Formats: sequence, C-alpha cells, structure tokens
Amino acid sequence: MRKIIAEFELMIAKMLADQEKEREVAQTKLTAALIEKEQDYLERIRKEEQRYKTLKAHAEEKIGQANGEINEVRYKNKSETSALQAQLRREQLKVQSLEKSLVQKEKEAEDLTTLCDELISKVQRG
Repeated sequence: MRKIIAEFELMIAKMLADQEKEREVAQTKLTAALIEKEQDYLERIRKEEQRYKTLKAHAEEKIGQANGEINEVRYKNKSETSALQAQLRREQLKVQSLEKSLVQKEKEAEDLTTLCDELISKVQRG
C-alpha cells in the first residue's frame, strides 16, 4: 500500500510539475506575444509621428506661402489705395478749381449782362 501511495504521490508531484511547466511555457508565450504587440505598436507610433512631422512641415510650408501671398496682396492694395487717394485728391482739386472758375465766369456774365442792360437803356433813352 505504501508503494501505491508513494507512486500516487509521485504521480501527483509529476502532474503538478507538468502543470507548472505548462504555466511557465504559457507565460513565456504570452510575454513574447505582448512584447511583439508592444513592438508593433511602437513601430506604428514611430510611423505616425513621422507622418505627423511630414504633414506638419507641409502645412507650415503652405501657411508660409499663404502668408506671403496675403502680405503681397496687402502691399498691392495699400499701393493701389494710395494711388487712388492721390488721384481722388487731384480730381477734388480740379473740381474746386472748376467751381471757382464757374463762379468767376458767372460773376463776369452777370457783370456783362448788367453792363449790356445799362448800355441798352442809355441807347434807348437817347
């Protein structure tokens, strides 16, 4: 009976050892799988970071170009506005001059009309 018990204990010990070994193998496989997944994720992160940097550089370049174009348009608009303001001022001065000339001509016409009326009146009287 002792022999049977000893064999039974030996068999249980062997089963426990096998179970522990299987657990260690499973743990090793799981660890390897986790490490592989981690490496895959790190590689994906690296690729996404590189993609982000590329997109960021491209966006910064486009923003720089857009800012340059905006500055160019602003400069052109400012120059054009200045030229138009100068032209407007010249035209305003011309209008003022023409208005003064018109007032002067109207005064002269009125004076001439008065003079003609006086002359006609003198001629009619005699």
